[in-house]
Formats: sequence, structure tokens, C-alpha cells
Amino acid sequence: MTGKRIYLPGLFLFMIGILAGCSTANTERAEAPQTAFTLFSDVSHWSMPAWSLEEGSLTAGITERTGVTVDFLIPPQEADRQLSLMLADGRLPDIISVTDYTVIRQLISSGKVWRMDGLLKTYCPDSHLLKDFPEDIKNRLAEYFGGWYSYPSNIYSEDSRKTWQEKEGYYASRYQFQENTAIIWNKKLLEAAGLNEADLKTKSQVLAAFEQVKGRKLSVGGQEVVPLLLDGSQYQRFSLQYLNNSFGAEPIDENGNYRDIWRQPQARTTLSFLNQVFRNGYSKTEYLTYGNEQIQSLIAKNCVLCFIGNIANTGMDARDWVSTGAILPEDGSEPVVGIDLQTPLGWMQTLISKDCGDPAAAAQFLDYMTGNEGLLFTNFGIEGEDFYYDADGFVRRTALGEQKYQDKNQTGMGLWWNFVNDAWYCSVIPLPEPGSEEESRDAARTALGRESHVYDQSLLTVSNEFWESHKKEAECKAAIADFQAEQIKKIVTAQSDEEFEQEYQALLTGQEGLGLVWLDEQINSCVQENFKKYGKRIEKVN
Repeated sequence: MTGKRIYLPGLFLFMIGILAGCSTANTERAEAPQTAFTLFSDVSHWSMPAWSLEEGSLTAGITERTGVTVDFLIPPQEADRQLSLMLADGRLPDIISVTDYTVIRQLISSGKVWRMDGLLKTYCPDSHLLKDFPEDIKNRLAEYFGGWYSYPSNIYSEDSRKTWQEKEGYYASRYQFQENTAIIWNKKLLEAAGLNEADLKTKSQVLAAFEQVKGRKLSVGGQEVVPLLLDGSQYQRFSLQYLNNSFGAEPIDENGNYRDIWRQPQARTTLSFLNQVFRNGYSKTEYLTYGNEQIQSLIAKNCVLCFIGNIANTGMDARDWVSTGAILPEDGSEPVVGIDLQTPLGWMQTLISKDCGDPAAAAQFLDYMTGNEGLLFTNFGIEGEDFYYDADGFVRRTALGEQKYQDKNQTGMGLWWNFVNDAWYCSVIPLPEPGSEEESRDAARTALGRESHVYDQSLLTVSNEFWESHKKEAECKAAIADFQAEQIKKIVTAQSDEEFEQEYQALLTGQEGLGLVWLDEQINSCVQENFKKYGKRIEKVN
């Protein structure tokens, strides 16, 4: 069902939004018939519980406050292809929360999604978003997409930190080094294998640790211990990113010009490392097909010694794991990490479709979910029941609230990833308690960055206008990306040194044959413009 009004016509709600403003409209809608929306996402592991109107449930509370119910449409695979087909058929979902910038640009260029300022000024003129949405993020969105068309998740920028100020500075320091792709080790299994963190710093040490665990044939509850688990079907996006960072693969050459990572010699170290992992039986190639639920299930069995990938995907209790930062290669290359040091645009972008049958309800829903009241309710629940304010004014969970948060897959508390405002969140919570899950997670997420050369990832930005006006470059980029993905599979699963070398050389010659050197030159023109615009460069260290 797409934006279908169950009882009242849209005009009535339009007048409520215009005459009464959003806050009044939300109050009025509490007793009004409901608007059913479909929310589509390409984040396959986003497991939101089914919408319930049972009294006391989080979703019933959202409906009571907004008059909206939400049906989540999250395909387990090929989400981008399905969304493209919906676009071609002319029937988009009401709310679209996606991560793929190419898809976002397609949606915007189609004219089928609202500009945020247009939607809000028309249907929710009193929205807080028209007053407190960070100006630097709005400008950055315009650079990427040609205007303010989306609400980004994980808001955290200079302007946002002025609006939502934290008291200690701890979180601002964390964000200078935070990177979700990491290596983590199960503490209990390390102990059982007779290993410690000091034994796990170099590539040869890590491979030796895998061999030691394999040789001991350790098991947990009858399940054989897996020496290494990669990030399943997303390994090329997350696991390879960590390894390339760890082994020092940089996006520029010795002259400071842009260069695709897979043209760098350090990227060969990444592929060779994984090939040794699979050939020596430290992991199984079948794990590369796992979806996120399967990854989380295996992690939950406590039979995985080491995980490399996006640790936000694991469902782990960070207190049970430790990160050793970078795996140092024998060639002496320095680890590198690209972090957006200017105005990060977060992870998901949420857009409102013009096919939405009730844009007034969509505007009001967006206003509530991203405002202080909605963020408090969806992340912490009800004051006095699920959370309270301490003497310093910080939000603290009650025992009941903590249980609801831990049971998030059933309650939905803390699962509205598309509306996360990190600046707001850091302004209302205290510093992590020593030894807490949050402190342990922070340590894992910053371990690589704190010992790496950090460069400004934002300087590699290529604008939407460039790709829209350079069709040949866009088509070349897509063809090369598809080829690289397929060829990398062949390389890491090669059965001998000879086969590995043959497939690796096929990667180099194949991507060049598709025009990678030429494409790098076109992208480099944009990168050099960024260097001039922002007055800084990315310096090569390896």
C-alpha cells in the first residue's frame, strides 16, 4: 500500500498542516485515522519488527503521535535493481532510505522525489528542520545531489555540533578516528588458543594465529571454531576496505593524482592475504554468500575467532571482543584511513517520493521522527519508565529501558537508523562508563584510525553534476566496478600461486582495457579542483 489514506481525504490533512503547523498537526493526528506508508531500503540487514498497534509498543506510540503506520520493504538482495524497476514502472515507495549514491542521483534526476525544503514549506511550515537542519550538511548535499533532497543519517558536522553541543568533547575526538570497518578478536577464544594481542600485529603473525587455531581443532558447543569470518556477501565493500586501509593502499599516486585503489600494489597484498586464508582453510568461501542474519547468527554462537568487516553488522557485545587495529604488512607500508574531515553525509539518505499519496503526513512524520521528541522516544522510550535525567541533565536508561534496548529487534528501540542524529545523541548522553559496551565499541571503531595516517576522504568527492553530464565516464565507471567485483572473486579463491598470479594480472589488464587509466584521469580533474577549493591535498605516505 503506497501512501493510501484509509479514511480522510488528503486535502483535510493538508489544511491541518498549513493552518495549524506540525506540532499541532501531530496532536490532531493522534486520534485521526491512520496513513499507511511503505518504507523501502537497500540495507538488507536492517531488521525492523513488524508494525504493531499493541498498546505500549514503540510503533503504537509512533502511530499515536504521528497518525502513521509503516510497512518496511527491505529486499534481501538486489535492492537497487528492484528500486530501479519501480522507478521505471512509475510507482515508487513513499519513503526511500538508501545508501547507493548512484541510485539516489537516478531518483533525483527522474524528478520523482521531493526537495526537502519544498515539501516542508508546503506541508509542514513550522518544521524544526527548516530552522535547525545544519547548513553545512545542506550545502554538502547540494554539492553531491544538486539540492536538499534527502535527510542523511548519522548527522555529525561542525554546524550540527553548534546546535547540539556535547559537554565533554569526548565524542568529537572519537569522530576524528571512527571507522566501522575493523578487525576484532573473540577474547575467550584468544585465551583458549593461548594467544594475546601482542601476537597479532603483523600479517605473518595473524596468519600464524589462524593456523594455530585450525591445528588445535577448537570447538564451542560442538561447533568448530572459525579462524576468520569476513563480512559475508558484503565482504568486498567492508572487509576489503579494512584490509586495503591496513595494508596502506591509497587513492593517489606519488604525484598526488587520483588513482583507483586496485591499481595500487598494496591492494595486491590484500588479495594475496585473503587467498592464503581460503587456500589454507582458515575460512570457507561459502561464507562469502552469507547475508547479515547468517553472519550475526554465527557470531552469536561464539565460535568465530576473528571477524574483519563492518562491526556494526555483527550484533556483537563489544565487551567480548578486542580490536588489534591494523595488520601490518611486511613491506613496511603505513596503514591509511580515509575519513570525511569536513562535512560527512552519513550512511543512509532518506527521500520522500512524489508518488506518496499523503505528502502532508510524510512531512509531519519526518518532522516528528527527526525532532527532539521523536529522537528521545524512538531511542530511549518514555521518561520515568524507560529513561530518566540524571543530576547533570544526561539521559540514562532504567533497567526496563536497557532491556528494551537490548531487545531492539523485537521492540524497535534504537533501530531507526535512517533518522540517527549523532550530534543530538552525543549532546544528551553521558560519557561511557569504564568497561561498558559503548566504551568497548568505541575502542574497536577507533583502533585502526588512531594508529593510521588519516586523510580527508571528502577531497575525493565527485559531484552529481559531473556524472550527469559525463555519461561516458559514468558508464565506464559502472562497467569497471562490475568487472572488478567478479575478478576479485576469482583472485581470492584461486587454488594455486600460478592461478592467483594469472587472475591478478587479468584484473590489471582487464580494468585497463575497460578504460580505468582514462577514467582515473577524469576523476582526477575533479579531485584537483577539490584540492584548490579547500586549500589542502591528500599526501601519499607509501
